[in-house]
Amino acid sequence: MVVVADPKSLFSILNGGEGDIAADRLVPTPENNNDVAFTRALYRTEPVLVQQEEPPAKAGKGTEKALGPGPADQMPEVDIQARLITQPAQLSGKTVTLPEQSPYSRTLVELSDEISGEIHVVEMGAVQDEELA
Repeated sequence: MVVVADPKSLFSILNGGEGDIAADRLVPTPENNNDVAFTRALYRTEPVLVQQEEPPAKAGKGTEKALGPGPADQMPEVDIQARLITQPAQLSGKTVTLPEQSPYSRTLVELSDEISGEIHVVEMGAVQDEELA
């Protein structure tokens, strides 16, 4: 077993003969379909949009009350739900951060072309699973 520290080198290591199979969270793309053969998916998950809570000053009075100290508001989730992105068009003008070389980067660029507004896509450097936990 070879542990690959840099995910960008996974296919070159595999094709260089240092292994027979690769296991990772891999998404087939037209570019890498020419370099390697993929099996049918063993597991399938839908993309998830993780949203940062805005500071109370930006979020509005209702959220400020929900996040502030004191007795709990009976329905703070209503104020918070109003800020959550629920439709792709709501990403217009927003910044979306993705792992480096994410196949979803292209999807967001295409979506940006379809909606009336630009989606700012930022790729962060390689992040280990432990850093995300």
